[in-house]
Amino acid sequence: MSVYVGVCRMGSMNVYSDPGKYGLTLIGTVDFEHGYEYDTMAIWKTEDGQFLYGHSSGCSCSSPFDSQGRDDLILASPEDFRVVAMEYAERRASTWYPESLPVWQMEITELFERMVKP
Repeated sequence: MSVYVGVCRMGSMNVYSDPGKYGLTLIGTVDFEHGYEYDTMAIWKTEDGQFLYGHSSGCSCSSPFDSQGRDDLILASPEDFRVVAMEYAERRASTWYPESLPVWQMEITELFERMVKP
């Protein structure tokens, strides 16, 4: 599973490129797109141990979560995140990339395991 943490625009700050500024730690991502576009679901952990997830998609002219801050993320239990991500992966696979479903399921399972690991 790849975890990308980068600066999307010179001087810009968002939950993806600079999670620490929001009191968050990026646990990991799943990218449901291939090529020059992105369709990314990410999970963060707050300083008090809660989990937040978000979804961002676009083309290569922008970066994931370009204009999103902490308030744009969704509070979720590890199980809630796993269910939402698996359902999205199945919908995505049914329309575009059926061969990618097993990879996405494995990545989501790995993220879930990171979340529940003490």
